[in-house]
Parts: sequence; structure tokens; C-alpha cells
Amino acid sequence: MIPFLKNVAEIFVREYPDDISYFCFVFPNRRAGTFFKKYLKESCVRTMLSPEITTIKDFFASLSDLTEDDPMALSLRLYKIYASMAKQEGWEPQTFDEFAPFSQTLLSDFDDIDNYLADASQLFTNAKELHEIDHSDYLSEEQRRVLSEFFKFHDSSETKERQARFFKTWQMLYPMYCRLKEELAAEGLCYPGMRDRITVERELLDVPYEKVVFVGFNAISEVERRLFMKLKHKADFYWDYDSGLVRDPANKASFFVKRNLSDFPSRHSLTDTGTDSFPEVELWNISSSVGQCDIAGHIISKEMPESENGNAVVLSDENLLVPMLYRIPESHGKVNVTMTYPVRQTAIPLLVENFLLLKNSEENGTYYHKHVFDMLKHPYIFGNMELRESINGLLRNFTASRKIRIAASEIDIDDDGLRVHIFGHCEKPLERLAHLMVFLADNGNFKISGMEREMLLDCSASIGRLSRLMEKWNISPSVLTLMRSIISILSSKGVAFEGEPLAGLQIMGMLETRCLDFDNIIICSFNEGIFPKTELATSFIPYNLRKAFNLPTTEHQDAVFAYHFYRLIYRAKKIWLLYNSRADGVNSGEESRYVKQMRYLYDIGIKNRSASHSAVSLRKENLPVAKNEEIMSELSKFIDNAGDNSEKELFSPSAFNEYIICGKKFYFNRVLKLSKPDEMEEISQPNVFGDIVHEVMKRLYAPYMAKDVTAGDIKSIMKNHGLISDCMTEAFKKINKADSDTMSGYDAFLFRIVESFILRCLAQDITVAPFTLLHTEKFFYFPYRLPASKKKIRIGGVIDRIDRLPDGTIRICDYKTGKDDVHVTGKLMEDSKFKAARQLLFYRKLYSANVREYGNIELHVYPIRKLSENYRENSSTSTLIKTDESTIGTFDKGFDDILEEIFNPESDFRPAKDEQACKYCDFKQICG
Repeated sequence: MIPFLKNVAEIFVREYPDDISYFCFVFPNRRAGTFFKKYLKESCVRTMLSPEITTIKDFFASLSDLTEDDPMALSLRLYKIYASMAKQEGWEPQTFDEFAPFSQTLLSDFDDIDNYLADASQLFTNAKELHEIDHSDYLSEEQRRVLSEFFKFHDSSETKERQARFFKTWQMLYPMYCRLKEELAAEGLCYPGMRDRITVERELLDVPYEKVVFVGFNAISEVERRLFMKLKHKADFYWDYDSGLVRDPANKASFFVKRNLSDFPSRHSLTDTGTDSFPEVELWNISSSVGQCDIAGHIISKEMPESENGNAVVLSDENLLVPMLYRIPESHGKVNVTMTYPVRQTAIPLLVENFLLLKNSEENGTYYHKHVFDMLKHPYIFGNMELRESINGLLRNFTASRKIRIAASEIDIDDDGLRVHIFGHCEKPLERLAHLMVFLADNGNFKISGMEREMLLDCSASIGRLSRLMEKWNISPSVLTLMRSIISILSSKGVAFEGEPLAGLQIMGMLETRCLDFDNIIICSFNEGIFPKTELATSFIPYNLRKAFNLPTTEHQDAVFAYHFYRLIYRAKKIWLLYNSRADGVNSGEESRYVKQMRYLYDIGIKNRSASHSAVSLRKENLPVAKNEEIMSELSKFIDNAGDNSEKELFSPSAFNEYIICGKKFYFNRVLKLSKPDEMEEISQPNVFGDIVHEVMKRLYAPYMAKDVTAGDIKSIMKNHGLISDCMTEAFKKINKADSDTMSGYDAFLFRIVESFILRCLAQDITVAPFTLLHTEKFFYFPYRLPASKKKIRIGGVIDRIDRLPDGTIRICDYKTGKDDVHVTGKLMEDSKFKAARQLLFYRKLYSANVREYGNIELHVYPIRKLSENYRENSSTSTLIKTDESTIGTFDKGFDDILEEIFNPESDFRPAKDEQACKYCDFKQICG
């Protein structure tokens, strides 16, 4: 197999042996030019000067005196043009916050119009001849949504006046397009499509080369086609159309083939560079996105041979770049990454968000506590080991004081420069953010990689420019819009990896594979919807208009993807196609349509493989923890010994539930005693909120202990607002560790929310009164003997409330502020949604072991968020967990089996079966 670019290089060395230094070779991307230069050097039999080798983008730029403006500057300029024209029409323009999300869509449409040489005046006025907006069948649902948001138009019931405004605004787009180009040209600026259109519409177009050779193109735009035509007298063209699949008229890959070959034939015939046989194909079904990287790493180390024409890993989803780099075996040879390391996969966007939210919360020299915490715990700052101790001390003090707002003067960290950059007052937060980035990049004490330091400096320059532009245009967006704008700017930024571009395993995106050939190829994220993409970029121009004016449509996009795929595999010997079979979010869980095409249209044999049936060891997080003497020693603290029970611990319902959900979390939390760093918890968080509800209910019912409680008693409590308020104030003081006089406005707001939940609990109690209150917040303990090992485990816990109904039924009640399921169905001892049921069954076991005489026991969960807000006596919510003998038997057996497993030295601590349990786990960063 001869690579396409090598074939082209050999042709020109053979046909022009004397000198090609006055030739210019133009490629779709830079990587193709790099490989071509290598092949050219290998083909030369004698020393000669190198020709010019460039990309189509750089070639166009070399033909123009205009400078490409950056996207944010274009967006700001477009807004000022829009606002000025709207006022001239007598309308109140949208704010920049409202306009910003649509500006990039407009700019993209303008760029398409110029790239495809469309008549903008005809396109934007053509809408008048279409149906009225309430009969707009030419609009897709997505376009209807975007247009209606932008034009403040909502549905077909709007008035004729609103419809008229729609068309007037649509007609305003052409003057906006014209004025934008006029202003840019006056300042020597442009956007890419504008520059290229001006270039090809010049009457005379000449280049300083003897010959221009365009290599490896396919989906050429109209400005590119016009360029090719104007230079045809001194140009040559080479198309990578050898593959029979690419030329097949039934294959969308052939969409551009016939016209390109007809309009721009090659002067010299290439040698047949392919093969009559199809490559060997394996399709891997993998039930996670990152798991594909594990399989790819296994293939690289165990199955992918060294080859003359190289190997490649193609990432359809660039978010897999970093995980993929970690999965390449250390023993593997050279690796070259053609993709850039994206800024969005670093902590820089988080730094932007934390800083701007902090500055937005500033009032009279104080900041909202959450934003102070987030800023100090940012990885770049908290990673400075010299500052970590002082930062931890500050966070502990702020947590203990529970201050809602923190004064800048109180934030005393051991780095005056950092403190001033972050917490010093400033009038221009963007400039301060830019300076902070430079400070972090230049200071060696911050543990930031060299690549990220380079990114910080680049991002600082962009943010500084954005600040100056906003000042120039007198635009003051909201913090949310500012964050979106900055992150949008940064999303296109990245740093190239250092490496040898022509050696070793190539890791690249699909666009980087253009013109290149490899013997062995792994393609990740080979999912329908990702490869090919099924969504077009958002546009204001409806499909029918795009098609009528020859602008790119879905057919165009489908053809491009098909060509890239079938061209790439043509000269390969073996390809591995990896796809995520788990349906999640935008991922359908289906393999790409090209799998069915290869199977049924081209009869290509595909070997199916599944990660679940392979011997490949997947994510390290799945490794269990084996027990050793040290671990068993820690576990022995839960075991009751007759001789010495000092320093013993209780095995609680929460520990029991924790082990069921994830054995490794139990190990980290209960054995190693690791805990997340102290932080100030919001009262609205379930655990703090729940503590306050528990305390208030305990205080309200304190006078009725061991007494009968009637519906009238409860109604009296509900009417006694002073009593409820006093109990709540005392509960807040106890839980908050603060005086009532210092209650913040935030606490006062939550005070009202807690009060409504207390009233809901009391309203629910009316529906079961009368009852005798036996205990509130009652602690029970029992040394439980395991039937098999005979070990006595110290089990214990605090039961929220125990009461007795007139018929002798005992009710064990638990207040819950979360979303707990009271209906026990399915796997009681496995499912996370039955935590409340397992906890109450645990309490039942404790209660029955401590009380000699008792009747029927009912278990009740008070799911406060679900309780009725209607306080009438006949309004109630079911709180009963139905437990028959079978349910109790299932729990008792499961209880014994799980405790035996925990204290069995031969049993490992296993990870969670459900990955969702890991999502917000405190230990996910250290697990595995």
C-alpha cells in the first residue's frame, strides 16, 4: 500500500526532476503538508530546494491585505450595529445579554453567505415571498425556537404588528451584514469568509508561483471553487478518490466526486495506491465513554502491530483526549498528538467562573462565603503547599463562625500578592483577572504544569483584549454573559503537544486524518450522532433557503463525514471501531450507521467484541480492597468484647447503608476515617436542614413526653406562632452555633422555609392523633450476635420518634428531608432508593432487642418535602413502610449476611455497582 501523499510526491519528483522550488502545494490542513514534505524528501534522488507548502487558509490569507478579527470583537461590533439600527427603526434594542447568544449564529451565517458566494440581498429579502410566520413550514423546530427568541416572537397567535416586526427585523439583517463588512474593511479587518470572497471576486488574481498544486480536497466551498477556476491555467489538482466505496454513487461519500473530477482534472495519473481487499474490522461494544480508552490502551499494547505506514487513534469526541493519554502503555514507543490540549479541560474556566462570581458578590468590602471558599480551594491556589496550611486554617475559622459574608480584611493568606490580586478592590474585574492569570503563571510556587502556564498567559492576553473592547464599545454585560463570553473565547484555545509529528503512534481528531493513511486505526466514539454528527450548527437561515442559495445543509455534512470515513479505511489493514453502548444524554448508545452500511451494502465481515466479555481489566476504580491485619484491627472496634470495650465504636444504620451502596466508601470513611475537608455547609443542605427540623420537633413535643397527644393539642401548637418561633430560634442557635441577634438575611429566609416544613409535619400528625409520645431522639444500643461467626457487633443508633396508638401499635418514625421511597419493591438489600426502609428496619431490630413487651410495630417515614401543604384534618400523605413477614425475613437474613461479610477477613471491600453512586462521592478523587 502506497500512501496517497507519497504517491503525489513521487509523481512530482518524477515529472519535474529539475526543480519544483517555485511550486506551491496547498493542503486542507497543516498535518497533511508535514507528511507530504517527509515523502517529498524520501522521493528525491538529489538535493533540491523545497517548494512552498501551505494550507488553504494560509494561502487565502497570503492573497489579502485584510487581518482576521477575533470572534469576540466581531460579536461586540455586530451588537453596536444592531442596537444603532434598531433605534433608527424606533425599537428598543435588546440588551447585550439578550443579543450575545445569537451573535455567533449571525456571524456564522454571514460567513457561510460569503464562503458560498450567495447573494445576501436576495437571500434576506426572499423571506417576504415565503408563507406568513404562522404557516412557516420551511422552519425546523430548532430554527423556529431560535428565531422566536431572537425576534421576541412566540407563536402563531401573535398580532399582525408582531408579525410585521418579524419581517422588518429579518430585512434588517442585510443592512447589518453590509455595515459590518464596511466597518471592518475601513479598519483593514475581516472575518474569514469576507476576506476570501473579496479575494476571489477581484478581476485579476495572480500568485508568485510557477504552479499551484491543490492536494486532497473534497468538500470545497464556492470561494475555493472560484479560486481553483481563476488559477486553473497554472494549477494542478489531486483528489483522493481511489476507493471504490468513495466513488460508489449509492454512497454519500461520492457527493462531490463527479463534479470535482470534471471541473478540476489531474494533469498526471496517480499509481493505484489501494488494495482490492477490505481491511479487517472489529467492532467493540463498550458500556462507558472512558472505558473506550481502556480498551484502546489494551489494543495498542496487545493487538496493534508495528507497521511501515504507521498506526493511529482517532478520537471522534475530543473530550477523550486526556483519558486516552493516560491509557497509553508506558512501554509503548513514540507517540505524537496532533490535537491541541484544550483549555476547557484545564482548571482555567473554573478560575474564570470562581473569580467573576466572587467579584460579583462584593458588597462594602465583603464577599459571599461560598465564593471565598471556592476561590481559595481552586486547584491552582490550594495546590500551593506553602499556602495550604494557612488556607485550611482560614476555612476552619470561617466554618466555625458560620459567617455568611466575609470581609476582605479577614482573608489573611501568606501571600500578599495573591491576596491583593484576588481580594483587593477593583473597578475593572476583567483586567484584574488577566493580571491574576499572569501572576499564577509566573510564580513557581503554584503547582501548575508548563502547558497550563502557557495557556494562562494566552488566556490573560485574550481577556485583557476583551476588557479593552468592552470599554471601547461601552458594553457592560452581566456576570453570567461575561462568563459565557470568556469561556466561549477560551474554548477554541489550546496548546500543542510537543512531539515528533512524523514518528510513532498518532493520536488525532477525524479532521486531522485528511489526506493521511495508516495501516492500523482505532476509531473511538463510533456512535450514531457523534460519527457522523446528526446536528447542524444553529442557523437563522431556514433549510429551504440554504438549499436554494447553495449553502451547506445536512446533506453536505453527511457527505463530508462519509468521505472522511471511507477514505481513511481504504488503505488500512485493520481497524477497530469502539462505541459507547450506554444510552446517556445525547448519546443514543447505537453504533454508527457506517457499521450497517459495511455489513449489508458492501458485505464486509465485522467481528463483534464486547468489553464485558473480554479479559481486559478496565478502570482502576473497580479494583476491590483486600483486608489485612491492620484493616481487621480497625474493624474490631465494632466488636463487643466482655473484657474491654474502651474505644469501641457503634455500627450505625448509616454505616450499614453505606456498605450496601459501596464497600469502598465504607472502607475510606469507617475504616481509614478519611473525611472531606471542613467546609461551611449551607443550612439548605439536607443534613443541616434535617438537624434543625429534628431539633424543632423535639422541642415542640417536649411537654407531651409520656402523655397522650390529641388532634386539639397539635392544632394548639400550630396556632401558637410564638412557641414555634421560639423553638426554631433556639434550634437555629444550637445548630448554627450563633446568637439569634446575628441571624443573617439568608438564615431568616430559611427560617420561614423550615417553619413551613414543621407545620407540614404537625398537619400530618393530626391525621393519626391521638397517640402517646414515648420517645424523641432516643438512643438505643445492642450487642448483636451473628449466627454464623458468633461475633457480637455493637449496633446502635438514635431514633427520631417513637409513639403508641390507642390499639397498642408502636410507631417508629423518622423525619426525612430528602426524597425517600416509602414503597418497598424490588431488591430491598441492594437498591439505594430503599435506604430509609433499611434504616427503619434496623431501628426495629434495635427497639425489639431493648424492649421486652411490645405489640405490632409500624415503620413510618415523614418525607417532609412530600407532605401536604394543606392543613385540613382529612389531608394526609402516606408515611407507612409496609413490612410483612416476608419483608422482615428478607431484611433479617440480609442483615446477617452483610455483617458476616464485613467482618470476614476473606471478603474484600468492593466498589459500587452503580456508577451514579460515584458521581458526588467525597472519595472519588482517591478511589482506585
